[in-house]
Amino acid sequence: TAANYHTLPTAVAGLQFEFIVQDADGMRIVAGASDTIRVIDKVTAAAGYIESTTIGSVVRLLAINATEWMATSIHGVFTDGTFTYDDTGNTSP
Repeated sequence: TAANYHTLPTAVAGLQFEFIVQDADGMRIVAGASDTIRVIDKVTAAAGYIESTTIGSVVRLLAINATEWMATSIHGVFTDGTFTYDDTGNTSP
């Protein structure tokens, strides 16, 4: 009945998490105070977020250093409010 919020721990190179959106209430993944999240060529602000309300969307985030989380695998629709990643047009029933 409400969006699911997850705050990532402080980035430490090698940490990895995977998130799967299971219902239309959605999910928001928030970076730590000085960390960012990179999705391909787009980067959130420090302490930024990515979120999705598309069931079946999946993202795997890897900390590549002490301040940056990188989406190493992503499918579905994710946004940070300034950019949107959407590969749903590539799927078929």
